[in-house]
Amino acid sequence: NYSSKLNSDAVIGSIGNPNEMFITYSSNPESTDDSEEGKTPVDKVIVFTYKTTVDKVDETGAALNGAQFVLYKEVPAGTANAQTGADIKNAYSSDTVKNAAAALNNTKSYVTIVKSTDSTSSKFVFKGIDDGTYVLVETAVPAGYNAWTAKEFTVSATHTEEADNPALTELKGTDPFAEADSWDGSVEMTKKNGTKYTTASGEMYTEIENKSGSTLPSTGGIGTTIFYVLGGLLVAGAGIVLVARKKAAE
Repeated sequence: NYSSKLNSDAVIGSIGNPNEMFITYSSNPESTDDSEEGKTPVDKVIVFTYKTTVDKVDETGAALNGAQFVLYKEVPAGTANAQTGADIKNAYSSDTVKNAAAALNNTKSYVTIVKSTDSTSSKFVFKGIDDGTYVLVETAVPAGYNAWTAKEFTVSATHTEEADNPALTELKGTDPFAEADSWDGSVEMTKKNGTKYTTASGEMYTEIENKSGSTLPSTGGIGTTIFYVLGGLLVAGAGIVLVARKKAAE
């Protein structure tokens, strides 16, 4: 058995990352040269990896800077460095981010795949994706805009496993990457601003929109508490005024 780990130089898409293995052996242990050596048939495997590309835009489709993202992958419980969805959400101090991360299941386990801290760009590329279930969480929101509510999405790939030269035959993602059946790089999409985007091999693409305007305070946050207190004071004040008027009328 042989195992290896892809690094940052891994090739994205249908070319993949080939690895060949064979064993040489001698049929005559007393041989002093290689003349009687044999070799097993070559076993070739290709490891495929993919990427997701996200363009952050406003309601008009214009590029929008100021966001940050974290991509999580669902893993079996007990996986090294994994956290439950509840633990991840509790680690965020912002109620806005906690609500935006609602797609993280509280009882399931996740590991961090990519963390983006660059808020000066409107384009985010997440490499090293394989089959599985993911959640993309917007952890920093452009000023004056509402957070994008995260969605759980799955990535599924089909390839020939028993062929002498394994090949990737299909790559699909679910919403917000549902249109990206793009393993061969031939998918052309129309962006919100009307321009075209053609995916590369192994790339799934989407636009994530932030809407401008104010957001009501999150459920359970300090903002809602303030509203409840103010509302209660207004109701009590109205009652006092009514009682005072009634007494004045008497």
